[in-house]
Amino acid sequence: MKTRFHYCLPLLLALSLTACDTLHPEVDIRLKTDYTEILQAISDSNKSLADKMALIQAAAGTGLAQDQTLLQLVQEALASLGGTLDQKQAAIQTAMLDQSTKLETKMALLEAAANAGFLDEAKRREILQQTLTHMSGSLEQRLSAVESVICAQTTALESKLELIEAAVNTGLADAAQQLELLQKAVESLEGTLEEKLAAIAAAVESEGTGLAVKLGLISSAVDSGFFNQNAAIGLLQTALVSSLHDLDVQYSSLRDQVLEQLTAVSAKLTTEELAKVFKSIADAISTQALSQKEQLEAIQKILDAIK
Repeated sequence: MKTRFHYCLPLLLALSLTACDTLHPEVDIRLKTDYTEILQAISDSNKSLADKMALIQAAAGTGLAQDQTLLQLVQEALASLGGTLDQKQAAIQTAMLDQSTKLETKMALLEAAANAGFLDEAKRREILQQTLTHMSGSLEQRLSAVESVICAQTTALESKLELIEAAVNTGLADAAQQLELLQKAVESLEGTLEEKLAAIAAAVESEGTGLAVKLGLISSAVDSGFFNQNAAIGLLQTALVSSLHDLDVQYSSLRDQVLEQLTAVSAKLTTEELAKVFKSIADAISTQALSQKEQLEAIQKILDAIK
């Protein structure tokens, strides 16, 4: 069901958009106080999704589409898509690669597409990596765009983790920058302490996010005082199980050994020391491509070195 919404604005504003490239014709939409005309434009089946996203981006630039308003406009644009699933995915991919829309708005589209069932996890990650690979600007500008999304309130924590992982995979961020982005993701969390803890726990339980990113997230949460040692160990155990879930019998045994060793080692450490161990593990397994067995062995080696 489409969501209809009405906002009371004090002024009638004219919105004019000229795209940075030749993909979009000039758009001149006068926004009424009930958003009727912009909704009509976004629902127009003759306009491409990329054109609609450019229009939404222009509305965001004037301050008319922020936070929940922007998300609702993106959902409305997505709901207007017709055609087969392949055609919808192609339209989403084209809109994601368009240079006239900011990364934050694109992430809203990607989230909405996933929630609508248009993209599975593999396709979502593929499109996200393509989006970062084709971003214009210098390395610093692209990394700044990623950081802006990480700090935004309109992006879910799990999506932020996927973005951080994609930034590392595409060479936009190294291990140190990854941890900085994860810290910012934790700092951006809003709501009660229980809501923040629930968001972190849900992200750690996700099977899609890589183990190194999860460990970095836990480390940042411990640094921020969200978890005590027992809770942190429990989260790390969850991260290991959810990320290393498809193991042969002998490797499952190795995982269980690591879990037991981790519990024993944690009793010797302060919370701050435990956070440093998490960071060491995250750094060790994120700097190179390792198999699940090699990840476990790397973790075990770090735990063995603790006296």
